[in-house]
Amino acid sequence: MTDKVFCLPNFSEEAEMLDWAGLHFGSTDSYALQHSIKRLSQMSGGDKMRFCGKIYGKEHDYWVACGELPAENEMEQDPNVEPRGFGVNSLVYWVSDNLLHDWIQLPDCRPEHIVSARLVKRVMTGNLNANVETNPPFPGKERHFLRA
Repeated sequence: MTDKVFCLPNFSEEAEMLDWAGLHFGSTDSYALQHSIKRLSQMSGGDKMRFCGKIYGKEHDYWVACGELPAENEMEQDPNVEPRGFGVNSLVYWVSDNLLHDWIQLPDCRPEHIVSARLVKRVMTGNLNANVETNPPFPGKERHFLRA
């Protein structure tokens, strides 16, 4: 049995470049982030995993990672949604509010979420199940807004 080889960037090098740009997470968070993304890659089977950013929220902050997953064979494919691996769903996104905890995979992006998200600005709560109360109304939860 062969072990899968994961393609992961060296986050310590990326953290150094971010530090030059004035974005610094601290050595503890940078170390935890590097190992957390490696663990995410091993548990999810994802490839080409990388850190995408940190989004601040009122209750919790979101650490965001993205990568590629093999396309799923879904029985009922919605014709209005691009299949995984193509277009806006070419990458899969995960979030975590604590680098020592598990990552949560965000749902695939739908057209109505993208259209609605472009019309509003919102402060994140840090709760993926929170309702997004905006005007015009957003058709989903904070997890859908975050993904859009």
